[in-house]
Amino acid sequence: MKRLLFGFGTPVKFCGSLANITQKEIISLATKAGVSQGAIVDTNQSLVDNNQVMSEKIGGTIYFWSFPSRKDREMLNKLEAMRDSAAVSEERIKDGRKRLAEVTVGREEDSEGTRAKKVSALSLCSQNQKA
Repeated sequence: MKRLLFGFGTPVKFCGSLANITQKEIISLATKAGVSQGAIVDTNQSLVDNNQVMSEKIGGTIYFWSFPSRKDREMLNKLEAMRDSAAVSEERIKDGRKRLAEVTVGREEDSEGTRAKKVSALSLCSQNQKA
């Protein structure tokens, strides 16, 4: 049997079988439960917009359905995409560290601090040339 669970502030949950539920069935069950017709139509549309429930209009009837495995598959796809993104980021970090090591060759500071003295002398020379 197809069931709809209604609660305060919670969305409509399609439970029971994997069969389709028509909009007319949803509205009739909702009115019996004391929920207004407009609220059900808006809730169903928001569920469809959020890809939680699928909808199709065939003839004059609108059918709604949801498969439990769909959400699981979406989460697995998202996890796989995040892992791929993390792997790409790790490769970029490794490449950046490698390039940094290549660029800093010959620029290491020695124990006497001669590199800092040479850099300061160079900046003084460039300032004197501008003046």
